[in-house]
Amino acid sequence: MDIINKIKFSFKDQEELFKLVKNENIKQSVYFFLTLLLPNLALTIILGGSYISEEFMLAFSIGIGEIIVWTSLMTIFSIIGFLIYSSLIYGFSKIVKGKGTFKDSAKLIIYSLTPYLLISWIPISSIAKTMISLAALFFFIKINVEGAKSLMKLSKGRSIALTTFHYLLILLLTVVPKLVLG
Repeated sequence: MDIINKIKFSFKDQEELFKLVKNENIKQSVYFFLTLLLPNLALTIILGGSYISEEFMLAFSIGIGEIIVWTSLMTIFSIIGFLIYSSLIYGFSKIVKGKGTFKDSAKLIIYSLTPYLLISWIPISSIAKTMISLAALFFFIKINVEGAKSLMKLSKGRSIALTTFHYLLILLLTVVPKLVLG
């Protein structure tokens, strides 16, 4: 299936998206992901590090070299995070009696990230991007539930449980330490 249809189904019909990519080779899914990610990285470098917080940029006078290094590090950590996140989804799916493979959990994450990756192409202010990201979160959750149902062969209730469980874990691992450590 071509990239445009995958993007269209990500927003329009998630159930159909996962029916179409269910038997897709993981390599095709990774190519799709890279097709959406590479413009992100290029825009980050061209626009002077739009992912780097303004406070960080003001505190340190950074140039293009630092932005390229920072973007490279973010990419490496994103890949590591992707593998960890796919592992968690795979493990959680087994807890709720899912039948999918690790590759299925990787596909689930790849296609769930489509709205976020597309939104990050838009060169707008941080506040506007945050507001739009909230809309993308809705699609991310919806795509996650449909993907878990299809790829991991779970009921809708178990798909919701899987999605809720891993979101709670993410909150626990990211928000709580920030609140505790200040």
